[in-house]
Order: sequence, then structure tokens, then C-alpha cells
Amino acid sequence: MKVQLAVICDAANVSREGKLNILGIFSALRARQFPWFHPSLTLVVGLEATYTERGEHSVDIRLVDADGGEILKLDGLVQVQGERPGHPIMTQAVLQLNNVAFPHAGTYTLDILVDRRHERSLPLDVHQIVEATPDGAPEASPDYGSPGEDPLSPLE
Repeated sequence: MKVQLAVICDAANVSREGKLNILGIFSALRARQFPWFHPSLTLVVGLEATYTERGEHSVDIRLVDADGGEILKLDGLVQVQGERPGHPIMTQAVLQLNNVAFPHAGTYTLDILVDRRHERSLPLDVHQIVEATPDGAPEASPDYGSPGEDPLSPLE
């Protein structure tokens, strides 16, 4: 099995017709203080299998920081079904992750493993918002966002 699609986004769903709808793809977040808990992000993984790969497969997700420290671990199973030999079998997983903890600013990686093999990594940069003090020196603000700003929005 191969990972054909992998994105981090605000939301996603699969329609009754089987169409995958993805909203707000991003690769960076920003926060004013740490640890920081992002209320919700969605990981979309599109898998392609062959007819001979029908059956149950493990799909594991790991969120690690730049030092290799594991922040989040999800282990799951996906059932691959197909009826036509010679045609690729496509399936997708939409995983909503709530209250994801980011202990510090830096580059994190969402690693995707299929049947215990590393298939794809998605970088996620988490930046600390820094504001200038009256004397012009940068200073990290202790609260989220500034007035009128959505503090949880991805970087533009």
C-alpha cells in the first residue's frame, strides 16, 4: 500500500458519493505561549492498494518534535476491499485530532506508517508570535492573539 495523499487541514469529510472534501490545508501554526493546545486539526490520508493487498492493514500516526520526542501516537486499522483485479483500490482516512499539545515552538512532524513501514512525513512548523516592546525590543506576549486577530489561524 502507498500513501497517495497526506495533508493537515482545518476540516475534511467524505460525501455520500465518495468525494473527499478538504478545507484549509496548512503546514504552520502560531501561538503566543507554550505549552499550547491547538483545539482541532484534521489529518487526511489517501491510500492506494492493489488487488492482492486486500484485507486489514495497520495505519499508525506519530507526531514528533524536532528532537524526536513523541507528542502523539495513534494506531489504527484500515480494511481494504476491492472486487476488480488489475484496478487500484483507493481509500481515505479522515482523522480529527482535538486539543493537540505543542510543548514548545519548533518544527514537528506527523509521520504516517502503513504496516509498520514509514510511508510519509508532514512537517508542521509551530511559531511563537513575538511583539515589539515600547523600546522596540521583541518580546513574547503571554496571551493568545491580538485584538481582532484569530490566534488559532494558520500562517498566511
